[in-house]
Amino acid sequence: MTTQTASATTAVSEHAVKICVGDGSNENFEFRFRMDGTGSASDLDCGGDAIAFTWDRELIDGREGEELSGALEDLAREIFWEEINDQLGEERVLNEVDFGSEEEVTFETGSSQELEKIVRLILYSFASIWGEDRDNIELTINAGTECEEAEIDRYCELMEDGEILDEVKEAICGLMDRALGWNSPSGWHLEYNDGAPGRASGYSECPNTVWYSIPRPSFHELAEAREQLLEVFTDHESRNEAEKLLRAGD
Repeated sequence: MTTQTASATTAVSEHAVKICVGDGSNENFEFRFRMDGTGSASDLDCGGDAIAFTWDRELIDGREGEELSGALEDLAREIFWEEINDQLGEERVLNEVDFGSEEEVTFETGSSQELEKIVRLILYSFASIWGEDRDNIELTINAGTECEEAEIDRYCELMEDGEILDEVKEAICGLMDRALGWNSPSGWHLEYNDGAPGRASGYSECPNTVWYSIPRPSFHELAEAREQLLEVFTDHESRNEAEKLLRAGD
């Protein structure tokens, strides 16, 4: 419903409308349109200060009653998604495109195949981790998000393997951090954290993952891995850093 009030001191009339937004259309906001071209939007569910905006009063010229109400509601939704929602911070209203996909990973640079090759060479560069009873090593990489760079998952099988020395793990992580600079997986999804449904504060941003299972190397692969790895790092002007990390993990 649209109401109209007038201020005795400013003689500025005002129209107020309430709208529901979000995928479930259950997030409530009140918009006040003043006839001087200013307005404010209030979050009826989460509170907080009203957010000011401007609008073109010519958009409602000649409209009355239900036609006026409908035009103002449409305008309120347009202003909400174009201006207001982004100013709500952690109480921003989410829609379908915000959630992403748990499976989707894209590469901003490089590719999954290139990254797998580097992972293989890095793991093959540390002969000490390939005991006789080890058939493969599994490594998981957390893709980059809007807030975090891509990195090895510190809780993946490799990192939690008690038979692999900590200095070797740190050397592997150091090499991977640099390699992820030119092979950059990106992808994330939101997971509900028991907060406000439909609002950003109710969800946590979680990275998607890239998983590799690297098989046990042959003697030939083990013997050539370090030099091949250093050639890759040389192409990216990082050979000296790679050599230091390889020595640190010996």
